[in-house]
Amino acid sequence: MIITAAAIWYAVSGAVQNAIDQGVKVISVDRVVNGVEVDCQIASDNVLGAELATQFIVDTLGEGVKVAELEGIPGASAAIEAHEAGAKVMVVTKLRMGDANTMMAEGGIQAADKPNDSPVQHYLDAFGGGHFAARPELLRRLVMEAPDAIRWLNDLGVMFDKEEDGTMFTTHGGGTSRKRMHAAKDYSGAEIMRTLRDEVLNRNIPVVDFTAAIEIILDDFHKGDKEWAVTLLRYFNPIGAHPSALIGELPRGVPQNLVPFITQTAAGIRECLSVFGDDYDTPDGSCLRDYIDVVDLAKAHVVAITRMVEDKNKQKYEIFNVGTGNGVSVLELVESFQRVNELKLNYKIAPRRPGDVVAIWADTTLANEELGWKAERSLDDTLRSAWAWEKNVRGIK
Repeated sequence: MIITAAAIWYAVSGAVQNAIDQGVKVISVDRVVNGVEVDCQIASDNVLGAELATQFIVDTLGEGVKVAELEGIPGASAAIEAHEAGAKVMVVTKLRMGDANTMMAEGGIQAADKPNDSPVQHYLDAFGGGHFAARPELLRRLVMEAPDAIRWLNDLGVMFDKEEDGTMFTTHGGGTSRKRMHAAKDYSGAEIMRTLRDEVLNRNIPVVDFTAAIEIILDDFHKGDKEWAVTLLRYFNPIGAHPSALIGELPRGVPQNLVPFITQTAAGIRECLSVFGDDYDTPDGSCLRDYIDVVDLAKAHVVAITRMVEDKNKQKYEIFNVGTGNGVSVLELVESFQRVNELKLNYKIAPRRPGDVVAIWADTTLANEELGWKAERSLDDTLRSAWAWEKNVRGIK
């Protein structure tokens, strides 16, 4: 028997079909293997997942809090539709336009647009699959507008999977009685985000990159009451831990940042580290980033707050880049980690990731001269502290 939970279904579909042809029983977990009829498919409980996420927000922010999330596909779609309606629109993003979690979405979008299907059937599937907990009016709008949304995305240029005759290729999704899942291979999120990003740019909608929402809020706050002193510290890539190994970075689930993934790989929690691309126009072919020790970052906060408390600001609203001012490649960081900690890391070179910035580091001149602050800890010290923290928290001797 084979149990598969393939992140990239088309990479295993041939092998799975061959196994089935040989009489091997196959179970797929949380991912369909398109074009292959497996013996059993086990899907995750999305309702329970949503309940856990909602409870986390309530526990973190408190009862009655108002939460709004508008990013990635929703944000870009809203900008395009508002622009189409004649509104003046600006897109503000903390990274670059298109750098959203949406890029990592592998699944598809459900819409009842086939002759043997209907929004009514879609409604019944979704309502029952959601343990009848959905708000009927929202679900009704979702299933009724889904076919138009798919057509809109297709007209914009999203390269959905198609049959030979050009019609949409659809598959089963979780809890569906009809094949209504529309996908773009196994990178649907990246394909949709690419298309919406290009549409926003083609419409000349103003985009403000690398701007956190908090900066906009504080800027507006300062304009309303100029007696307040505001200092913004723009971090680059904080890494490392306190030298005591008692305070460090402990991400939930799979780390999204490089150094925690490195330390967890060294600890045997992750099987292998992927270095995405070794053919960029950099000294060793891998991307360059500005990695700053978290202790240096903490000291920058102390200096900035002291400056405001002692009323030494030259302006009431100041912005400083907080980094080392030096670019370090991913491969250089990996090699440094191995050298200072005297271990061998299991890593491999993987294809480039769509949207990765080739090289970025801070211009720290203003922070150095005005704040009197400068990053002091070396990369070796930082990576040594990161591994010491990982060993401490995992009980590794």
